[in-house]
Amino acid sequence: MLDLVGNRRLRDLRRAVAPGGGLVLSGGGNPGPGEYLGPIGLIAKARLFGRLLGLRVHIPRAAPDPERLTELAGMAARGEIRPVLDRIYPLAEATAAMRHLEVDHARGKIVVTT
Repeated sequence: MLDLVGNRRLRDLRRAVAPGGGLVLSGGGNPGPGEYLGPIGLIAKARLFGRLLGLRVHIPRAAPDPERLTELAGMAARGEIRPVLDRIYPLAEATAAMRHLEVDHARGKIVVTT
């Protein structure tokens, strides 16, 4: 299972992983009220308790790589990859944009224009 958001508790993620499966954590938000550590809290818990829960946890690490960024920029320029836009809001509606992002769970990028 791939979790790119990090807004679920470890026990909830464990229930979603198939027997013998694994969990990949990348990125993150705040899994629940009162969490001050953001994704670091979830990653630390996964490292500490993953094995106790019978869960294989992988946390990828990305290193800055100018060659990869150049390759990605070229792919974007050629139209081979493109972002998924959920909605576009004018700056006057920035509050609504944030609400949509956090509460309505956007399905793509939210753009705020001036």
